This record gives sequence, structure tokens and C-alpha cells, in this order.
Amino acid sequence: MPQSADVLNDQVIRTIRELLQAEHLQDRTVNTYTHWIERFLWLNQDKPIERLDEQDVNGFMHYVRQQLSASQARQKQALRALQYFFSIIRPRLSAQQDEENSLSA
Repeated sequence: MPQSADVLNDQVIRTIRELLQAEHLQDRTVNTYTHWIERFLWLNQDKPIERLDEQDVNGFMHYVRQQLSASQARQKQALRALQYFFSIIRPRLSAQQDEENSLSA
């Protein structure tokens, strides 16, 4: 049975937090990165995680600058969180998904 988007998002966010903690990052960094990644995914909830790209990042950063009127420091935090998401988190989420799919087959 398919899971609801809210349940799936909660699971994804929980997994993201666990992966960040496994990297032995400071608690504040884990919280900050989780916050920005969660916002990014929420704004792009109509698109599967594996299809998110640079255009989505650019749109999100525009949102952060224009809609949130974020300071330069907060913009850099958001961008660093997304860089971490794309370089470390998303590949691991994909690997976990592939493993779950092979186990259920």
C-alpha cells in the first residue's frame, strides 16, 4: 500500500537527520542542515528526490533571498546544507532505496 506524502516526508527527514548525525556533525549543524533540507524538499514536494537538480536549488535560493529576506550568512547556511544534501545525503538515500527495493523483490 502506498504511503502518504506526509509519512514519507517524515521518514525521509528522520533518515536525513540520522545520516547527518552519523557524519559526527555538531548538533547545531545537524539541526540547521535538517531545517534547510526539509524546507527545500517541502518546496519541491511535487518532484521525486532523485530528480531534483540545480534549477530546483536556484529556485530555492531565490525563495530564501526574496521571500525569506535571509541574511547573507543564512543564505550561505542554506546553500551549504543543499550542497551536503546533494553530495552526501541524496546518494545514501538512493542506496537505501535500492537496497529496500532489492529486499522486497
